[in-house]
Amino acid sequence: MVVLKTQMAFKRSIIPTMKENTTVEQLLDTLNSLHEHLSSLKQEALDVSSIDKYRAELMDRRIFKNKDAGVRTLCACCLSDILRLYAPHAPYTGEELRAIFQLFFSQFRLLKEPDNGYHAQQIFLATNLLEFRSIVLLTHVPKCDALIDELFEIFLPKEGAAFPERLYKLAAGLLGEIISECDALPTSALKRVFNRILSHSANASLAKAPPKKDAGFEISLIICETYSNRLGRHFIKLYSEIMYELLDTRGENGAELDNGGRHGKGYSKLSKLNRLTSLLWIYAPELVSSVLGFVNQMLCSDNELLRESATDCVGRMLATTQSQNFVVAHKETYKIWLSKMADISANVRVAWLSEISSILQVRSDISDDISKGLSKTLIDSDHVVRLAAVESLAALNVTVIWAIPSMSKVISALLHLVRETRRDVREKCLETVTELYVQSMQQENKVQSQDLQTVVKTIPSVILHLYYINDPNINAQVDMVLFEKLLPLTLSSELLVERLLNMVHDLDKKALSSFYAFNKRQLQMSAALQQYIQLCEKTNMPEGEKVSKTLEDRFQKIIQWLSFGFPDQYDVKGVLQLFRNLNNRRLYFLVSVIIADDSNYSKLRNAYQEFIRRLGDGQALSSHSDEAETDDMGEETLMVFKIILYRSAPFIYNVSNVPLLLRASINTDLANSLVAKKLIDQISEAKPDILEGQKKELIIIIENGRTTQDEKALPVGDALRTVYKIEKSQQERRAQYEDKFFDLLIDYTVNGSLIEAKYAVKLLSLFPSKEFCLEKVRVKILPLNSASKDFAKQVLVLSEIFKFAPHLLDENSTDIVSYLIKETLLANNVEERPVDNVGWISDENIMDGECDALAAKIFSLKLFTNKLRAIAGLVDEDELANVFTQKTIKLFVYIIAGGGELIPEDSEYFPTPPDFQTRLRCSAGLQVLKLAKIPALSHLIKSEYISKLVNLVEDESLKVRSEFLEKLKDFLGREEISIKFLPLIFFTAYEPNADLKATIKTWINFMFDNVKAKTTTTSTKFERALPRFIHSIAHHPDIVNGLEAEGKATLDSLTTAVDYLIFYFDSIANASNLSLLYYFSARVKQYQDALEDEIPSEGLYDSESNFPKSLNVYVIAELSQLVLNQLSEQKNWSIAAHPANLNLPGDIFKPFDTIDKARQNAFETYLTQEQTSIMRKTIEMKLGRLSKKSQTVKQQVQKRKLDDEYKGSKRKVITGVHQDSNVKSLRSATSFDDVYVPPTSSKESRNVLRKSSRQKKNVNYDDGESDDEY
Repeated sequence: MVVLKTQMAFKRSIIPTMKENTTVEQLLDTLNSLHEHLSSLKQEALDVSSIDKYRAELMDRRIFKNKDAGVRTLCACCLSDILRLYAPHAPYTGEELRAIFQLFFSQFRLLKEPDNGYHAQQIFLATNLLEFRSIVLLTHVPKCDALIDELFEIFLPKEGAAFPERLYKLAAGLLGEIISECDALPTSALKRVFNRILSHSANASLAKAPPKKDAGFEISLIICETYSNRLGRHFIKLYSEIMYELLDTRGENGAELDNGGRHGKGYSKLSKLNRLTSLLWIYAPELVSSVLGFVNQMLCSDNELLRESATDCVGRMLATTQSQNFVVAHKETYKIWLSKMADISANVRVAWLSEISSILQVRSDISDDISKGLSKTLIDSDHVVRLAAVESLAALNVTVIWAIPSMSKVISALLHLVRETRRDVREKCLETVTELYVQSMQQENKVQSQDLQTVVKTIPSVILHLYYINDPNINAQVDMVLFEKLLPLTLSSELLVERLLNMVHDLDKKALSSFYAFNKRQLQMSAALQQYIQLCEKTNMPEGEKVSKTLEDRFQKIIQWLSFGFPDQYDVKGVLQLFRNLNNRRLYFLVSVIIADDSNYSKLRNAYQEFIRRLGDGQALSSHSDEAETDDMGEETLMVFKIILYRSAPFIYNVSNVPLLLRASINTDLANSLVAKKLIDQISEAKPDILEGQKKELIIIIENGRTTQDEKALPVGDALRTVYKIEKSQQERRAQYEDKFFDLLIDYTVNGSLIEAKYAVKLLSLFPSKEFCLEKVRVKILPLNSASKDFAKQVLVLSEIFKFAPHLLDENSTDIVSYLIKETLLANNVEERPVDNVGWISDENIMDGECDALAAKIFSLKLFTNKLRAIAGLVDEDELANVFTQKTIKLFVYIIAGGGELIPEDSEYFPTPPDFQTRLRCSAGLQVLKLAKIPALSHLIKSEYISKLVNLVEDESLKVRSEFLEKLKDFLGREEISIKFLPLIFFTAYEPNADLKATIKTWINFMFDNVKAKTTTTSTKFERALPRFIHSIAHHPDIVNGLEAEGKATLDSLTTAVDYLIFYFDSIANASNLSLLYYFSARVKQYQDALEDEIPSEGLYDSESNFPKSLNVYVIAELSQLVLNQLSEQKNWSIAAHPANLNLPGDIFKPFDTIDKARQNAFETYLTQEQTSIMRKTIEMKLGRLSKKSQTVKQQVQKRKLDDEYKGSKRKVITGVHQDSNVKSLRSATSFDDVYVPPTSSKESRNVLRKSSRQKKNVNYDDGESDDEY
């Protein structure tokens, strides 16, 4: 059946004639009618020949190119219908089609102008072309690439087009149809699609406010989502073309990628391509799958730039949230990317780190893998990688860190970088860990990982450990961190104390010492700064008057003192001079308020803020612009004063904080209560005056102590201790108390606890009526009765009376001493304790009354010391006093030599419990050091006694070693004891505890540097200790026993001696003192051992004991020379003849009878040729190993690096390096066959067990005299 097609009913002509003077309005009406008629026609029912007339007329230039916009718009609409009705064939030539599409494009451009009058018709045009796919005819136009590009440019211009949002899908559809139809889409058009995605991402990252919708981006996004299949093929082609351009080596300059490196155009293009890939993973992941093969090849490429860019690309994709899981969907790519953490190129490793923080913020499924990688990069050999790793962690939110259990290992690795020698890494790390700690403490109740919590709580300790490096730059950084982050001045007093308690609670012993030292230093800085302010006021004389030379000299000295310890890049003297010249009395007043001890926290903080504001706004310096020529000077002045005030102002030990700490000591949990008490103790020692305001409250606690039932009340013992320290600091204005208060104190000494009795008697000793009160106490507690439950307390009180009023016990002292020796030291009135109980009984355990039997023994030793102090002035005049003193010292030494055991084996009281022995030998050693501080008694502590103190330095108990060494360092550092004790510190060569050994080594290096800075005779005291050290080694029991033997045992002893000497020289020897050290080593052979003729027939050594032979010192002296010779060769130092003629210590060396004997002995050789050969090779091996592992060398290298960081640098503002704790034994194994190293059993089996390795000597306690005479 034939279907009859309809003819077009519209018959009006649209082309005006000469006869018909058609107006524009008429033409518009005609075209509009034609447009409506054509749009209503159905292609399948129309005889297209009936519209041929209009097909041709619409192309007439009078219509097609009419000046009226409406005519052109309606013409375009009609033409779109013509194309629809003639489909699938276009009724125009190629050139005509080109003109038609250009007309269409002109209408498309008007779509962004809704008010142009023909917007509806233009929308119709676009919709018509899309709905009937007439737009694809564009691809049939000859040489259509330019037209296609023009179409894409209309809807995706470089500058965002303001198309109405409702047209986004329409525009995307038009472009999408072209993409689907083209076999080879022009690259320029394709780039327009992707560039809109790239440019939108860049604009969004820069925008501060939420951006408006970007039409080009939205259209491109719709295209990527809707036409991903066809677009994917075009994307593959684009990717391959770009990669070919980058890697094509046929050009004149080779591959584009290799030109200019990462700063060249090639790398920029590659980065842009990979950034696009990562963005497409967000919006159209199907497109990325098509090019992921390229990414894999780049990850595995030999080209560093390709690996770097691809690594960054994958990192970006992993850092996005997407319905597809990249790790699951592309597991192989993920594995390759993960391996880039260990890439050979540092830049690739940095690229791997660039997106780590973003990845961890959005996903937890790969957090363990990322954590392992972060841990490795934090210890990377390249500092740039380490810095990038730190920055990645810094960018992480603390809640993310807490949510990852494996992050504890990462933070542990991060903490090691706080001691990094690289300044940039160190400062960033310090800033990061501080911020982590501060934020973590606010999240503490949300903690999921206890391991991570433990690590984070160590952060303040790690930071405070930095003070031990003793570098001015690092010290200044820590000062800033302490008061701007950890304990910021923005906190109220209550919050500050709360933060302080939490922080101090987490500090380890070393950090706590550093914290206390900082606050003690504040007293000195405060006094110096106050003096500086006073001198500023005094030296600012009225015009015409001159400052006296005395005042000016004082001023120069004080600014010299204040500038010590500042980084070299700050001109501290210039800043302080400038501040003086400002003559700003308000600033002077503010500084005085800030550093005043009586300034409460609020007043201090307000004064500080005003001072910083006034100094920082530049107005204060404006009147002296000639001196502050640049902004840097003003910034430097502000920074210098910040550091000075942080070090000088009582921000922590503040009068406002005291009542809060007292309240915390009784109202908080047990841990913080103990911390508060410790802080109060420290304040009472450092600044007892600020506790004056709390004294009334403390007195009430003391008076009500017997009746109060409040368990939360401050213990009476603590109150007594605090009041004692307050009263002790106020000698000139001591308070007056009623008699009943003194009676109460007497009652505490008799009936109170140990701590109450101790501080009650101390408090009584401060007042004029002390003798009257202490006499009452004496009467109440004498005679002693060891069976009494208060016996230990009675001994303690008597010990204090011996200290403060010894003449009150003149008649009883002999009986007391005899009784204590017999009933306390030579008896064990204690229940049976486990034989293997070798634990440490602390002072707290003793003072809490948990071990009264041991307490009585220790208090007895202290009583003897106080008795010797009392009679020290009589030792040289009174023979009985001299004998008593020597016997008491000998008693202490015997307790040490016996390992803490004083009771004979045949006694019913034998043995003393092991934990008692541990504490007793430590206490005896400390008593010897206390006696050494008294000049009248120091000379009675003989050298052979000091050699016994080596037992404590090498004791089996870590607590004994650390307690004794801590006190030894303290006394030596303050020069309170003789140089003859200095060699003891060098017997830590075999210290098994790495932390303790590192601390000792640091102290030696620090003290040696400080001593060298002096110009007095004490500047060589470490060198002058060498003869004593040689003598001590020669008399060391292990050395003596080995040298008396033969063969292997002798070599073991010689090697042990070498290790001691190397430890000493490693710390002391340098190019400038090598000759002096060699001189002392050689000088030993010109003397005799003075102790050889002083072997006692009884006492410390019985008649059968083998006292070391005097020839041993010559053997050790020769070993010393061997070490020094080898050291000079290794370091390329020269050993010159020393010009001076120095004598050796007369207490341990004596000269030969004649010069000839001395000269003859000097040329004798006491080491055999074989021993010399073996020892020389052993020394060479040990020194070679030491050059790599020596802590001293590490510290010196670190110091040089730290110094070099700031040399020549401009003065900068500080915005805000761990010793190797694995200090291994110097005696590790070797593979050299001809180098003798003793087996581990020779020394390590001894394992510094001093008391168990030596045979206990039998002692005659009566020593030929009666107890009464003792």
